[in-house]
Amino acid sequence: MQIPAFPRCKRPVFVLIVVFSAPTNFEHRSIIRSTWADIIDKDPAMTNIIKGSYTGQSLVKTMFLLGQTDEKTKSIIEIESEYYNDLVIGSFTDSYGNLTLKTKLGLGWAHLFCKFEYYLKTDDDVFVYSKGLVKWLWQLPRERIYTGRCSFNKTVIRTAGNKWAVSKTDYKKDTYPPYCVGMGYILSSDVFQNMMVIIPTQPWFVLEDVYIGLILEKLKIVPVDRSKYFQLHSDYSWDVCKHKDLLLSLQATPKQMLQLHLKFSNLWKCGPRRLR
Repeated sequence: MQIPAFPRCKRPVFVLIVVFSAPTNFEHRSIIRSTWADIIDKDPAMTNIIKGSYTGQSLVKTMFLLGQTDEKTKSIIEIESEYYNDLVIGSFTDSYGNLTLKTKLGLGWAHLFCKFEYYLKTDDDVFVYSKGLVKWLWQLPRERIYTGRCSFNKTVIRTAGNKWAVSKTDYKKDTYPPYCVGMGYILSSDVFQNMMVIIPTQPWFVLEDVYIGLILEKLKIVPVDRSKYFQLHSDYSWDVCKHKDLLLSLQATPKQMLQLHLKFSNLWKCGPRRLR
């Protein structure tokens, strides 16, 4: 497969969204591109807040991270990459065990090829209300930000065979440092840049979200839990007005993602949102 050189951001962006995606999840990527991946309209609610600092096209930039897969899927991905120019493909096999390698790929690509104020890592089964995200981030201080749905004093699982089990050899402590779970976490640019200084000497760790927490522990950056905005759902039949604080939602099928996009397109009918 002859994938072109890594794509670059053509201009500085406000929020860079890096989406971990399985190679075969073509439908997920297609739905994301057609719904929340970009902000391209002239929504007065956006322009009144942004005040000309960014164009619609530079508010959000979404990229997909993939690993290696079988030859048949590779040939389709090559066409997809040439057409959309939004795939960052690593040399490692795409698997759960290699999520930390995918994490390092995303961080390294962003560091070399994009300028941004915020970095959001998420997955291709997560709905992102990108307009709401931009409005919320615009009011934050833009420094020392590490936030998402976060865990504190999480006990290390030692049970052999468990998906998240870690041995004493790999991690001696009984609890992890504070970290934000992999469904979605946000880093401000200053935190991101400081991380990149540490990453070359940071030991590999199998759990990708804990890996980020271990790095930020060295920087003395404590995450701020925003679980109210970073939610978990499986049923999306609810009234959007009762969930108007939602910014990210895990466990969305492509069909549900489209439903959510349509629901949140009508969020203005629910009255003002007051995120803090």
